[in-house]
Amino acid sequence: KQWYQRRVRGGNNHFSSHTCTVLFYNKTQSDIAWKAKEGGKCKVVVKHILSQENGEWDGMRGHVSADHFADKIKDALFLVCGPAGFMDSVKSILNKNGVQPERVIEFKG
Repeated sequence: KQWYQRRVRGGNNHFSSHTCTVLFYNKTQSDIAWKAKEGGKCKVVVKHILSQENGEWDGMRGHVSADHFADKIKDALFLVCGPAGFMDSVKSILNKNGVQPERVIEFKG
């Protein structure tokens, strides 16, 4: 089983009725190392948020903000990966919005 199925699925629940939202934060389009593909066992929505893109970009812009995932705060499981400062910002935002620590999984490299 995939790690996310073991961690999130639990019991006999299935992903088929859930939407997975993946937010990637990068400085520019050239910093996007991996472009996620939508599909799999759940509906996957991929959003790239760029903080320093000077070129043509139709997607979201800015730094990590509760506004980017406000509609997910109540029931989402948050998987966080990135530089220490980024992870601290995300955890602080989630904490201030009442997300319990057990709903936040950190990936440290």
